[in-house]
Amino acid sequence: FGAWRVLARCRRGTREMGLRRFAASRYASRLRDCLRRWIDATGGASLERRAANHANKVTRWRAKMALKVWREMKRGATYRLDVERAEEKRATHVRERTVARRWSRRWRDAARVKARERVEDVRAWQCACRHLARWGARCFVAWYRGTVVANRRVENYRARVLDRKALGALRAWRLDTRLSEKSKDSRRIRRGEALAAKRLTRRMIACTRAWYAEAASKRRGREVAE
Repeated sequence: FGAWRVLARCRRGTREMGLRRFAASRYASRLRDCLRRWIDATGGASLERRAANHANKVTRWRAKMALKVWREMKRGATYRLDVERAEEKRATHVRERTVARRWSRRWRDAARVKARERVEDVRAWQCACRHLARWGARCFVAWYRGTVVANRRVENYRARVLDRKALGALRAWRLDTRLSEKSKDSRRIRRGEALAAKRLTRRMIACTRAWYAEAASKRRGREVAE
């Protein structure tokens, strides 16, 4: 009849969501129950076959469980044997070592002296390292204060002196160029004084800028013409 195959093929394409999916699964379960009742109602041959299948399943399950139990027993025995061997070996080693140490007083005294000397050496080394680090820090601080900080102070002092000189010169130049009288005679006199002192005036700077701008425009005109 192949009803199970037909049912699986019918069930293969159902991809509904929500209530439609629940309804479809409910309908399929109803159909499956009906088919199962119909199969169970067909005489005694199928019942005997089902009983034989059930007995085979039980036998197979019991064999599987027995195999599992046997494997666990073997694993436990192997592990227990390994543990016993390791424990025996360790106990033998400990016993031999205890006997050897008990009957060698000289070895025990030497070990005690070595341990004490080792502790003392470690403490002495730690103290030496600590003293060395402290003296190194002190020397570094002294060198830093004596050279780096002193040089920085000298540089700052020189920079302040130069700043004061530059600021004084700039203030004098500003007073000389901007804040004096504006008559032509005074301008001529100041220009003569500036030329004599080889000092720039605002007029000289403006003329120089104008000359450079005119030269640049001429050069640009030549480039455009070319």
